[in-house]
Amino acid sequence: MKVWYSFRNDEAYKGDAPAFFDLKGKKWYDDINANLPAIQKEVLDLMASGNPERGAYFNTAMVEGQTWEGIGLLLWGRENAVNIKKGARILKYFLNIPGLVSFSISVLSPHTHIKAHFGDTDAICRVHIPILIPAMLPDCGFKVSGKAVSWDRPFAFSDAHLHEAWNDTDKPRIIAIMDVVREELLPRKKEICYNVLSYLEIQKLYIKYKAIRNAPWYIQGIIRYMLLTRIYITGKSTMSGV
Repeated sequence: MKVWYSFRNDEAYKGDAPAFFDLKGKKWYDDINANLPAIQKEVLDLMASGNPERGAYFNTAMVEGQTWEGIGLLLWGRENAVNIKKGARILKYFLNIPGLVSFSISVLSPHTHIKAHFGDTDAICRVHIPILIPAMLPDCGFKVSGKAVSWDRPFAFSDAHLHEAWNDTDKPRIIAIMDVVREELLPRKKEICYNVLSYLEIQKLYIKYKAIRNAPWYIQGIIRYMLLTRIYITGKSTMSGV
């Protein structure tokens, strides 16, 4: 299977990944649904403690209104040691999932919109797990390829498709987000993680440095390759996972 990455494509996604995945019958997905009340309690307890590292998404241009913040535990295979330790009671429900590469808690402020965008790759299914949802559609919701849904249950979608989220209420919306490499691509998990990390790093450079943002495509390609090579050699990335 050829893996799609957004940094190699300037057009809308045309691959074979569905907008939404039907995961019913997969043990790990059914277990999430069965344990949902306990997961919700653990996440809210962690947030109430006031201790986890928390930060706004680095590309603020994607956000209209107030803030979109995250508490990252795992980001494309990279662990946030502080949050992993404090969130151990949460992760016990997820660490045995084959292909798990990312896990975070996402907080969308009141009256805030995450603009429509394409994600990083079609190599994963992204699962949204409702934690604290202030309202259902149309006041608070999520849309993938034109189909809008409420966070009334856990669901999985392809991050490669155009998607957006909004919270038009007076209270924050809180969900947990996890990325799971598709079964047929599990042998390539490391390659996929490193490719996406290098893409996220160059995105940060675009935002910070106009010269890189305006550089010819081949110069950007060289920079991205250098970032990827460093990640392969060191196993480290500048992406914090917060």
